Amino acid sequence: LSGAGGLDVTGTATMDGLVVDGASATNATDSATNTVSTGLTVGHKTSGTTANGFGAALGLAVQNSTYSTFETTATFESVVTDQVAIHSDLNFYTKYNNSLQKRMSFNNDGDISFYEDTGTTAKLFWDASAESLGIGTSSPQALIDISSATTSTLRLSNSDTALTENQITGQLEFYQGDTSSQGTGITGKIAMRSVPLTGGGYFGNAADMDFYVSGDSNGYASNNATLKAITIQGGSGRVGIGTTSPSGKLEVKGSGTSPIV
Repeated sequence: LSGAGGLDVTGTATMDGLVVDGASATNATDSATNTVSTGLTVGHKTSGTTANGFGAALGLAVQNSTYSTFETTATFESVVTDQVAIHSDLNFYTKYNNSLQKRMSFNNDGDISFYEDTGTTAKLFWDASAESLGIGTSSPQALIDISSATTSTLRLSNSDTALTENQITGQLEFYQGDTSSQGTGITGKIAMRSVPLTGGGYFGNAADMDFYVSGDSNGYASNNATLKAITIQGGSGRVGIGTTSPSGKLEVKGSGTSPIV
């Protein structure tokens, strides 16, 4: 069926394939004005007043020897959430255990939710107005908020299987962007550094923790935190200030060779 007019179907239309040309271009883009036209509209019409929850959906279905009819495997739907202002959410579903489960939702205000395996609770949530990311929570209270009913853990993993001596295996950096008076740069770092076990051994056996601050005499951030100020030794728990090899529980070294403490 082809022609310049529209096609209005009451009921179900089954087709082997459908090609929609929204403008005189295969990508439905008007090359003259560089605007995108609507190639396909799926509508839900009612003679009454729309209520919250009213909407339209497009389903993806398959049929094979197992199914006597088409089986819907995924849908994405637009649902009205404010019938007065005509706000709507966009939801995506996939089929699992013979039922459609919500996987992702775009809220009308820009919030984005990713759901856990049952499709009932958002476990990864982007709060558009607060510009915050929630992991395990849909109410992030910080730029990144990790929430768990057990222990909330943030892990930095290193996959190198041939670590070398003093290789940084993971670190947290603190950066500031004040462009005045050399204020732009890394102001501090906490790093894990690969070391051999006491008495020698493979460098991947152990790691020390180092704390860095600016090495500039004025403490400028533009130095990018090159001064290794404190080291906590793996295994012994010894703390070194001014040394990476403390010989006691706490060793403080100055500019000379002898320890101060």
